[in-house]
Amino acid sequence: MSAAVGKVAIIGAGTMGGGIAITTALAGIETMLIDTSADSLARAGARLDAYLARQLGKVFEKLDVKHSVLRDIEPLVGPDCVIATNTSCLKVSHIAAVLERPGRCIGLHYFSPAEINPVVELVLGAQSSTAAVDLAAGFLAVTGKQALSCRDRNGFALNRFFCPYCNAAVQCVEDGLGTPAQVDAVAAALFDQPIGPFAATNIVKPAIMLHSLENLTPLGAFYAPAELLRQKVQEGTVWEIGRADPLAPDTEAVIRQRLKGAVYLPLRDLLDEGVADGSDVDRGAALALRFGNGPVAMLRSEAVDAQDLAIKAARERVSAVVMA
Repeated sequence: MSAAVGKVAIIGAGTMGGGIAITTALAGIETMLIDTSADSLARAGARLDAYLARQLGKVFEKLDVKHSVLRDIEPLVGPDCVIATNTSCLKVSHIAAVLERPGRCIGLHYFSPAEINPVVELVLGAQSSTAAVDLAAGFLAVTGKQALSCRDRNGFALNRFFCPYCNAAVQCVEDGLGTPAQVDAVAAALFDQPIGPFAATNIVKPAIMLHSLENLTPLGAFYAPAELLRQKVQEGTVWEIGRADPLAPDTEAVIRQRLKGAVYLPLRDLLDEGVADGSDVDRGAALALRFGNGPVAMLRSEAVDAQDLAIKAARERVSAVVMA
């Protein structure tokens, strides 16, 4: 067998040398990159940073990976140690299933950027102990975060309605009702947000939005991702959002109706299921998602049947497709 290589020196930080250095560094080999030009070395460092950023942007939550990590961690910590998982879509109960003491596991769903966004969903798994929940709540308070307590359901509280809201916006464009800029303008005005769902999806990345929607599909066909979103992810690009030209009043009304249906139906279901308190959901929507108009308050004030609204929107989609 050949001897293992622990260190390598690469002379020349140009295109090839910089690329080789990335390869060896990612293999866990101590790498020294040598060049007479400080600029070349700086460019090679920036190239490595950009590469890592791209790779991190492709990393999704995987249950088997979390299970592997938790199996390794649990024997190393004391019996009273609380294990928190920062998950946005995987159920905490499923994650905790591999632990000898599943009661020690809770979910802490931070919203991006975690250092700025004040809201963290505190997710109670089926077996999460009171002691674990209390400790986590105290930890969040000490670190300046506002806890939004919720039960362990797909999408938890905020993504349960926010992802379908963004998906409905894509469907509106898919059906020719408007451009991303026009739909964003209608949505931002409707919920009093500084940006619309397309701009928000660009921030979190379309691939992450698609992944989150796919994790909501066990809840029903209503959550199925739009085909146009899938296409955008395959392209590897973000949404182009230009100027929002005025829409015809009746078209704008249809877009508003669809967006309301996409938000109200999941809200009605999560409230019926007792996933979270309505006032907490509105507080989280305001702080984490910057909804100026609380979606739960809107649902209750309009006294509409969310199911009927969603069904009507779905029928309008079918009609639009047939007519096209």
